[in-house]
Amino acid sequence: MKISLRNNILITISSSLTYPFINEYRSDIALLEYFRSVFSREDVLEAKIALDIDNLDKKVKNRQNVVEKLEHAYTFMEAVKGYRPSHLNTLGNFVDTIDTYSKELERIQTI
Repeated sequence: MKISLRNNILITISSSLTYPFINEYRSDIALLEYFRSVFSREDVLEAKIALDIDNLDKKVKNRQNVVEKLEHAYTFMEAVKGYRPSHLNTLGNFVDTIDTYSKELERIQTI
């Protein structure tokens, strides 16, 4: 079984830096059209201006951590045929690692 994880690309432009296009692309639609002109239209699904980025770094790091744990669990399962990895949860119960991190990743991506 293989897993295909969708990684979002996050591009941060600091407002303290001066870019010639920063004022021109301050709407979601303008930013979307810019990225679609740089990449193919099919490759860019959406582009949003991040208005509330106080916890963005923390959320990105948390998501990356979950993705790495999930990828590790799948790699382990492929290396040890017929064995699904498990771990202790916060309640002290053994839980399926792949199920746990798959659900956590789904939860994070819907926030």
